[in-house]
Amino acid sequence: MGDEDLQLSGGSGSLEAKTDDIRGYAGYIDGAGDDLTDAAQTVGGLLLSGDLAQAIVLAPGEVAALEGKLTTTSLSPTGPGAMALRMEVSARLWRLAAEGYDLVDATQKVAADLIDAGIDVLAFVAGPEILAGALLVAAAKNPDLVAAFASGDKDRLIAELNETAFSEPWLQELITRTAGGTLQGLAFRIEALLPFVPPGTLTLLTGGNWPSLDYENQIAGLIALGNLFGAFQDDGEFKVEVSEDKPIGLDGRLTEETFLGDLLTLQGQVSTEDARVGVVRKYDDEGNVVGYIVQVPGTQEWAAVRGDNPVDLTSNLLLEAGEHTQTQELVVEALRQAMAADGYQPGDDGLPPVMIGGHSQGGITAAAIASNPEYQESYNITSVYTAGSPIARFDIPEDVSVLSLEYDEDVVPKLDGRDNPDISHWVTVTDSLATEGVPPDVGAAHTDYYDDLGADLDGSSAEELERWRRENAVFFGGNGDSTYYEIKPDGE
Repeated sequence: MGDEDLQLSGGSGSLEAKTDDIRGYAGYIDGAGDDLTDAAQTVGGLLLSGDLAQAIVLAPGEVAALEGKLTTTSLSPTGPGAMALRMEVSARLWRLAAEGYDLVDATQKVAADLIDAGIDVLAFVAGPEILAGALLVAAAKNPDLVAAFASGDKDRLIAELNETAFSEPWLQELITRTAGGTLQGLAFRIEALLPFVPPGTLTLLTGGNWPSLDYENQIAGLIALGNLFGAFQDDGEFKVEVSEDKPIGLDGRLTEETFLGDLLTLQGQVSTEDARVGVVRKYDDEGNVVGYIVQVPGTQEWAAVRGDNPVDLTSNLLLEAGEHTQTQELVVEALRQAMAADGYQPGDDGLPPVMIGGHSQGGITAAAIASNPEYQESYNITSVYTAGSPIARFDIPEDVSVLSLEYDEDVVPKLDGRDNPDISHWVTVTDSLATEGVPPDVGAAHTDYYDDLGADLDGSSAEELERWRRENAVFFGGNGDSTYYEIKPDGE
């Protein structure tokens, strides 16, 4: 795979980065103009110099010639004064251009919000009909899907739906972008049809969250409905303990040349056991810790009611609703324990930088932690990576570098119904599994495919990725180890 096959947004190619560059250019030009202004003042001062007045008595011809040259220099269109003026004007024009780009950026964001609102309103009114029409189009392109419906074979139908979703990424996009409005619209239709159910009952049952155009309120309403039946409750008490397994040596992995491929391979290994967090320590040549990489697992339990593992569906929904979760606290506790073992406490001066990330829910949890000002500052979180995670709505600070990897065919990163922001500190890389020869009956969200994408990106020379490497160089190098921290029910 070459760079031409990648879809990259954000980072050094973002409108925000270009605007920052323009402001930087304006600053350089302004500074040069100030220097020329000083030079012009120096030349002008020489004309009024007392030393020059005294010298005219001894060498009137030479001094007159010098005064002529100084006067010509001061008044010339190419003199320092005139050039300083042109540079000042240029700097102001560059700044005006930057303000123009800011206005365009703000307008695009407002337009995106209006489009989201319009989609929700349309889906609320006609979501089921839109979905039915889309499925008919997809079925016309895949006769096997129609045959699977007719057969009544559940496994066959699921397989064909999976293949259709893989082959038609637009269908995933349509469903995820209209899901909030469609669900609400359908629920209110049912409410209206039920006898003896007064208007406003559904609004009451959803805790006042429905109807809403706000994504987080839409999820919160779904959670409130589940709570009526004991579902989606962030309950249970858990603890974090260091694993009895010995730390895994990096053995030369995580160098700059192989960093992303190695990182995502280690990420996959974290999830081979339930409810554990990986903490990678990076050492310098003297054995001092210079950085931590926290690896958070993806969703491991899909039951609506909490069991013994909080890395579950409930945490997914709460995170997307913008709620604080136990999983965030437990992941941070694993990091705290790792730092404490090295003699560090949260908030210490000189705390080594932290990269945090994960696959699927692991990336959501990482984004939520980095978006929390207390966590970000206390633990010196400087970098986030995600693989197949819907994190577009998280407000991650500008001083945190973000790298998001996604596949066109993976529905999970689309679940928040919005594209990742096109901003300077956030790079999103999107690839297609179809172009890689992956069969369409294989789940696109599998971590193995993100390992492959990471390895491909290690060989990329795209400027967005080169800048990301420069920003995260402290985490490169094969000297280190990975320790697992297990999340267990308290009392076990």
